[in-house]
Amino acid sequence: MQPAAATPVVTAPVLPEPIVAPVIGYSAPSSDLESIKKDALLELRPLVDKLDLAPEEKFDTYLLLLRSTDDKALIAPAHAAAQAIVDETRRAQALLDIIKEIDFLSAPQV
Repeated sequence: MQPAAATPVVTAPVLPEPIVAPVIGYSAPSSDLESIKKDALLELRPLVDKLDLAPEEKFDTYLLLLRSTDDKALIAPAHAAAQAIVDETRRAQALLDIIKEIDFLSAPQV
């Protein structure tokens, strides 16, 4: 009878612990951030028409304001900005976004 062959022992390599850098800085409480966002939205709204932006960027700005405030008064200027977009594919997407926002704002809120 022959002796049983020794089974090789496999060990997993020991990896060093990951180094986690401390986060340094001030993180404002979320209520402060929401307050700043609200103020910035109110301050931006009357200035949008004064911005020298391409029609696509102006539309995106109006859409951001519209989605952040749910103010139906922003639909008309967002629509006008969408109509000024030269690229037909991008204009079509912007018009679809307008339709979606109108549907969302027109739906009964539960």
